[in-house]
Amino acid sequence: DKKLKRLFAFHASEKRGKFMTLAEFEGWLKEQRLIDALFPFPQIKQLFYAVQQDTSDSEGDLELIFAEFVEALAAVAVYRNPNPYLSLSSRLEAFLGDNL
Repeated sequence: DKKLKRLFAFHASEKRGKFMTLAEFEGWLKEQRLIDALFPFPQIKQLFYAVQQDTSDSEGDLELIFAEFVEALAAVAVYRNPNPYLSLSSRLEAFLGDNL
């Protein structure tokens, strides 16, 4: 989706433009007011490391590529709306509608 790609590019590292650091991901979550008791920083950090496809780097150098960012957004959508009776696609669609 073009909106997701623009969102990612806007918040990704200015130096590289194709990678998003933990700080940049957290910054977007803060802007959207998504960090709270339901989804605190330790959960964000855990999610960030869990979606990494290439774990050969040291923890300090980990960054999200676009595909990992999309996976992370889906995980945040589930954290924010854990209702098991709604499909993942419904939760993701509602989350993106509220936060894009």
